[in-house]
This record gives sequence, structure tokens and C-alpha cells, in this order.
Amino acid sequence: MATYDIRPVDGAMPSNPAFDERAACRGLDTEFWFSSNAAAREFAVETCIDCPIRRGCEQYGIASRQTGIWGGSVLDRGRPEGAARGWRNPYPVVPAGPRRRQPVPA
Repeated sequence: MATYDIRPVDGAMPSNPAFDERAACRGLDTEFWFSSNAAAREFAVETCIDCPIRRGCEQYGIASRQTGIWGGSVLDRGRPEGAARGWRNPYPVVPAGPRRRQPVPA
């Protein structure tokens, strides 16, 4: 299994330079957060419990419709596992900016 540092993605996570230092998952194998194995998922959720950036991580996972464990919540395309029917994403998805058409090379 590979070990990675969890880093902010496209600036969506906190821009605080201490982000990596504060994350409880820093330096751990990211496979735990995206595994279908119950024991691995339980380990990931327990790791998140006391993490100081837990709330921001969870908000990012929901807002960007991630799948896996984000901030201790099990998400499926941004929807918390076991969410009631009719659940709505509380975080507006803000487009990155206007889309520009790129000319297709001939």
C-alpha cells in the first residue's frame, strides 16, 4: 500500500499553510479512506474523530461531491451514508469561473 500526504485540492481546502501539519491523516495510507473493507473504514473514521480540520474536510467532501470518508463521514458522491430521501447538499457548488472554449487543433 502506498502512503501519501493529504493535501488541499485546487485550493478548496483551507489555505492555511499549517493544513498538512494539523491533519490527523497526514502521512497515513490514503487507501483507508477509500476502502470497501469495514475495518479500514472504521480506522479512517476513528482517525478523523479528533482531527482539528474535520469540519472543513467534511464540508469539502460534501460540496465537491466526493466518495469515501471525508471528515469522519462516509460519503457517496457527496451524500452522507444513510441520508434521508430528499437530502439536499447544503453547500452551494460555485463554478471555478467562466468556461472558455478552446480551439481544437487541426
